[in-house]
Amino acid sequence: MLEIVFYSGNTGDEFNQSWVYIDKISTAEAVVAGDPDIALTANEPVLETKYSLDGGGSWNTGNSFNLTPLIDDTVWYYSRDLAGNSESYKTSRFVKDGDAPAAIDDLEALSVSKQSVNLTWTVPAETTVYDLRYSLNPINEANFASAMPVPNPPAPRVAGDSQDFEVTGLDSAMTYYFAVKSGDAALNWSDLSNVVSDTTLDEISEDPDLNPGDVVINELMWMGTSGWAADEYLELRNMTDRSIDLSGWSVGGVTIPSGKSIPAHGYFLITNFDKDGSGINVDPDLVDSDLELDDV
Repeated sequence: MLEIVFYSGNTGDEFNQSWVYIDKISTAEAVVAGDPDIALTANEPVLETKYSLDGGGSWNTGNSFNLTPLIDDTVWYYSRDLAGNSESYKTSRFVKDGDAPAAIDDLEALSVSKQSVNLTWTVPAETTVYDLRYSLNPINEANFASAMPVPNPPAPRVAGDSQDFEVTGLDSAMTYYFAVKSGDAALNWSDLSNVVSDTTLDEISEDPDLNPGDVVINELMWMGTSGWAADEYLELRNMTDRSIDLSGWSVGGVTIPSGKSIPAHGYFLITNFDKDGSGINVDPDLVDSDLELDDV
C-alpha cells in the first residue's frame, strides 16, 4: 500500500482555531504496478478527509481507496480540521504500469578467478533495477527467491546495451548457477532469465586472462651482499592495468599462499629474510626461507 502523509496545524489549542494542511507528501508522484491501495494518513486528528479520483468532479470521504477508478493518473485530496477549517486541495500523480520488462535470454558466465565469475547480458527495455542471484544448485522460478542475492548489483545501462558484472566472494573450485530478473520503476518483475553456470578456478588453475609478459621478474639477488651473504630476494612486476591474483604461484622454490596479489603496475617482493634480518631496506610482501635462487 502507498501512503500519502499530511500534517495538521495547532489543533490542540483551547479554541481549536487552526487548520489541517498538507505539509509533506510521501508520494508526490509514483509509478505503480497495477491498481494498488492508497492510504491518506494525518499525524493529528482531523474531522474528515476528502479525495477525488476524477479530477475534482466528485469527492469521496475516507482515508483509503483503490486506484482502479483513477482518471488521468491524479489523486486530488484535502482535509478539514476539528475546527472545520478546510485546506486547499493537493494532488499526487500515480502512473499505472502493469507491464514488466522482457526476460533476459542471453545471460553468460565466465569464471575469471578462484573467487569470482563475470556475468554479461543485454539490457531489456524499461529496466531500472536487477535482482541477481546465485546458488550451488540449479535455479528455477520456484527456488529463485531462496537463492543467494548478489549485493549491490549494477545500475542498468541503456536498453539494448551490453551489461557486465563480476560476482565476487565465491569459493574456489565450486560450480555456481546464476539467474537474474529485471524490474521497472513500478517494480514489475520480469520472468526468470536463462540460467547459466560456471566453476570458479581452483588453486592450480591458470588465470584465463593472463598472458606471457603480464608479470615479469623485475629484480633478483641470489649471491647476497658483503654485509648479508645469505640474502636472496626476487621481485615481480605487474605490467598490466589490473590486479593479478598470485595465489598458488610457484617461483624460486616458494609457493605463494592464497590471498596474495600484485596490484596494477605494482611490485611483489619475495625474500628469504625479513627486513630486520637482512640488508634490504623495504618491507617484503612475502618472507619465505624456502626461497632459493641457483647461483649459475
